[in-house]
Amino acid sequence: MASIEKLMSLCCLIAVFVVAVPGFAYAEVLDQDDVVLVETIGSNSICFHRNTACVDSLRSLILDRIRRSVEEIGRLIPVENVEFRVMVFPERTLPSKGMSGAAPNTDQIYILLDPHHPRLTTSLSEEMVATLAHEYHHTSRKRTIGFSSSLFDAIVSEGLAEHFVIEVTGQWPPWADPVDEESFAYWRTEAENTWFTEEYDYLAWFIGLNSAIPRGTGYELGRRIIGEYLAAHPDERASMLFDVPSEQFLPQ
Repeated sequence: MASIEKLMSLCCLIAVFVVAVPGFAYAEVLDQDDVVLVETIGSNSICFHRNTACVDSLRSLILDRIRRSVEEIGRLIPVENVEFRVMVFPERTLPSKGMSGAAPNTDQIYILLDPHHPRLTTSLSEEMVATLAHEYHHTSRKRTIGFSSSLFDAIVSEGLAEHFVIEVTGQWPPWADPVDEESFAYWRTEAENTWFTEEYDYLAWFIGLNSAIPRGTGYELGRRIIGEYLAAHPDERASMLFDVPSEQFLPQ
């Protein structure tokens, strides 16, 4: 038994090393089938990657929060045919949270963890529902509208997912970064000049990676544009709009 535990711990270390290698493709890391089915919830399943032995002490908490998320999201949009995958992937977690989510396709939602982050337990306890609400809205949209093809598509998709978090939890998304108003006004104008550009830098607009664009600008654009739309259409909700084409949300 001790040798197995040592082997699993080594797997954790190898996984951390691999994702830290510059240029290692994000999709390649996610697209692995080294998972173990742990639980089913209706047509949904919860799987843990084999590199999660180092977070075994958090497994019951993770399972509880996924169940809670499915229940709360399901009150607004039925949660069906999703494989929730828990994976150690420190390089793709939010630096302030030790956790993040990803919806790379129409069938899987990832919960990505940094096992050494001091806030990980708190993030799992307090922010899992918000994280999975955001990602499941993306999943619902991808199943109907499809993947984003332009900057405006991506801004709308993220904005709808953010407002769905508010609808599910009653609170502003906990990861929302404040954006300086003067800077935001400038970058909103820049975005409006390239709304339908398909060759755009997602990581620059949304993460601020290797760019002068402040981190979170794309998310803030989405929150505001969808917020403006919902203010003008008070009978509509983000949960009702996952299959609506982006063009409907163009600012007037």
